[in-house]
Amino acid sequence: MRLIKLGAFSAIAGLVGALVNLWAREEFPESWGGPNIGGGMLQLLFYALIVVGVILAIAGGLAARRRD
Repeated sequence: MRLIKLGAFSAIAGLVGALVNLWAREEFPESWGGPNIGGGMLQLLFYALIVVGVILAIAGGLAARRRD
């Protein structure tokens, strides 16, 4: 159950961060940092956090299923 919660929290945090970063890119294009400097790398890290969160949630669900 802990892995499911951790995975869900990670995926939600990554999604919120990615959406905020996309919004910042649209609203402040001159100071966003460009695709390879700051903003773009940050976006990739948020995507990675979403993927890791989903993997953790799936692993937690499978582990809980085996215990039952």
